[in-house]
Amino acid sequence: MNLFGEPDPPEPSCADPNVKPSRAKHPTVRRGYAAIPGTGPAGEKCGTCCHREIGYGGWYKCDLIRAHWTGGLGTDILLRSPACREWEPESSRANPALKTAGAPSKALQQTDSAKKTLTPGPDQG
Repeated sequence: MNLFGEPDPPEPSCADPNVKPSRAKHPTVRRGYAAIPGTGPAGEKCGTCCHREIGYGGWYKCDLIRAHWTGGLGTDILLRSPACREWEPESSRANPALKTAGAPSKALQQTDSAKKTLTPGPDQG
C-alpha cells in the first residue's frame, strides 16, 4: 500500500510492452592504430614497434596518432595486434628513455657540446 492507502502497482514484467529492454553496453573497439592492423610485416606485433607508448592511465597507445589520444579505450592499442604498415623495429628508437620522458631540444644538445669543447682539460690548466 502506498501513502494514500492504494495498492502498489504490479511490478513490470519483461513481457510488458511499456517496458523498454535494458540496453546492453557494447564493448569499445580499440581504434588507436596509425594504420590498419595486419598491413605490416608478417609475424610482427604492435608490442614490438618503436611507436608504442604508455598513454593516459597506463594503457598502450600509438605515438603516431598522439594528437588524437583521449582518456578512453577508443584510442588504445592492443600489443598483441598484428603490426600495421607504419611498424618500425624497436631498435630504431634512438633512446627509449628520451622518447617517454621527452627528448632534449637541439639547442640544449648544442650547448652541452659547446661546453665540452670550451672547458679546459686537466692538462690545459
